[in-house]
Order: sequence, then structure tokens, then C-alpha cells
Amino acid sequence: MTNDRKTASISSVAVVCGGLSPEAESSRQSAASLVDALTGLVQNIEIVEFRRTLPADLISTGAQVVVPVTHGVPGEDGTVQGLLECMGLPYVGSGVLASALAIRKDFAKVVLADVGISVPEGVLLESRDDHSRWRQAIDPAARVHLVIKPVDGGSGFGVARVRSMAAADTAIERCLEGHGTALVEQSVDGIELTVGVLDTGGRTGALVPVVVSTSGTDPIPPISQRAGVSPLEPDHPLLDPAVRVALDAHRALDCRHLSRVDLIVRPDGELVVLEVNTMPGLTPDGAWVKSLRAAGLELGPTFEQLLRSAASDI
Repeated sequence: MTNDRKTASISSVAVVCGGLSPEAESSRQSAASLVDALTGLVQNIEIVEFRRTLPADLISTGAQVVVPVTHGVPGEDGTVQGLLECMGLPYVGSGVLASALAIRKDFAKVVLADVGISVPEGVLLESRDDHSRWRQAIDPAARVHLVIKPVDGGSGFGVARVRSMAAADTAIERCLEGHGTALVEQSVDGIELTVGVLDTGGRTGALVPVVVSTSGTDPIPPISQRAGVSPLEPDHPLLDPAVRVALDAHRALDCRHLSRVDLIVRPDGELVVLEVNTMPGLTPDGAWVKSLRAAGLELGPTFEQLLRSAASDI
């Protein structure tokens, strides 16, 4: 039997963005970029703000497919995805479980480590915990080179790199005060890469990995705001290993359609996955879009294909 959703053209799309997340403005920028890219390819595109009236707002659009371009919590954590599942609306991006796992860096690390992917050593602190517990959990030799970040924020959001125990205590308190959690990890030295993954038509492949420079800034800015985001050359020795690890991470978390895998290549060649983003930023200066273009693809036609894939999944 022919799947009517798959064969019919997608003429109406709703792009969900914003909300209460600290990353809401970045989400709106991604949505605007996507709408601009799809203009001329999709007849009706409407941006819908993530708010209490979202179910009614989506129904009023008559959208055939939804693109939840939500960054951070709530939105990228499976909440919007669960709503869309209940409403029977096809959507682009990972499902409820993959979204929930990926946004929680501590849970994602357990899954990734279980399939043999290297992840940073660390400990999760919550507001009710003894905040000095990290000193017992972290190797003494690594206590002066740490990364402190919320357990469920986007890449670079609220992240601080510290080089003393006193600075770590201060960063932990600040993180707990602002987010309620603090993930304390051993900093991983090496080359920072981010690898986009594209999953369309039953085929999953990695885009061109890009090198990311933090420019020595602290706190560490989001990837889209960093200088020196440049694709690897086709013959670069890190390209194939980075691609393999990114695909393994994408599949381990059961991601769908697209993701971005952030990792570090240690001086000894070991690849350490920092996190997996199930809805990467879609602005023209973002790493995922640059990676897409380095592969000879454009955002609009790529998402037109993803819309068709999403429609065929329901």
C-alpha cells in the first residue's frame, strides 16, 4: 500500500521555536533561518511560538509536518516531541526518548559508554547535594583543569572552564544557582570537532566534520558564536575516525533525521564525545549548516527532504 503522506507534496509546515528556555532567542534565529531557506520550496510556512496555547496554535495552522526548532529545556528534551506524538503530527527530528536522553548529558554518557564510546569523567551535583562531593569523585591530578556546565543545556551554554579548586567551587555554586544542576567534568585537551549527521530516506551519513576554536574565552561561548569554525579537508587523517564516532553516537541514542556530535581528539588520537545535540542551530554561521555546505548541500533542499521523511514516519 502506498503511503499517502510520503508521496504527497508537503505544502504546509509549522516551525516551532522560542519558549521559556534560556536558549529561546537562538531558537527563534534558527527558525527564521529555516523559513528563509524553505521559502519557494514549501507553499505555506508558519512560525509558531512555543507557549501554553501550542496545541491549538498548531491545529490552526493546518500544518502537515512540524519542525520543532527548540533549543534547550523545555523543548529539545522530548516535551514538544511527546505533544506532537499525542496529536498525531509528523515532525522532523529525534523522537521522545532520544531527545530526552541526549539533553541529559549524564544519561547520554551512560548510553555512549555502554557501546564503547569514550566520554569525559565527571560527577553530577544537584542543589541538595554536598557541593564539595566533587572533590572525592574527581581524580586529584585533574582537579585543577575542569569544565563546569548545566546537565541539560545546549553546547557551550552556561559552560565554564576552570583551573583551580577555588574557581571550581565558585563556578559550581554559580551553575547550581542558575540551573539547579552542575556537571563537573575533567577537561579534555585536544582538537575540538563537531560532526553533523544527516538521516534521510533510510540512509544515515555524516557531514563534513568542522574544527571549532574556543579562542581562549571563558565562559565558553556557544558553537555558533565561536571563531574559527572551519571544515576539515577531505584528506585530513581525523575525518574518517570522527565520522565513525559521530555515527556511532547518533545511532546509540537512536537519533533521527539530524544531529550534531561534539567531540575532542586527544593528543594520543583518542576521540572523546562531549555531547549530542538532537536539534543543532540552523543559522548560516552555525557549525551544522557550515558542515552541510561543505558537503555540497543547502539547508532548504535538505530540510525539504527531511519533511518528506518525517511525513513517511507516521
